[in-house]
Amino acid sequence: MKTLIKINAWVLVLGAILTIINNPLGPFVFFYTCVIGLIDGIKQNNFNSILVNSALGAMNTYYIIIFLKELF
Repeated sequence: MKTLIKINAWVLVLGAILTIINNPLGPFVFFYTCVIGLIDGIKQNNFNSILVNSALGAMNTYYIIIFLKELF
């Protein structure tokens, strides 16, 4: 699981880069990292991790919905 968390950190950097360049895939990548962080927080029973990743996941879900509404 530690390797997945390390990879997740690099994917998080990719999401930040995509967001900075206004690429619409940014929220999708951030959502993926939130899900991995949420699963890790649940496994470790870490309330703060669960709370933060849930909040960020909800925010990115909103931006994904906005993107999909504009797409269709």
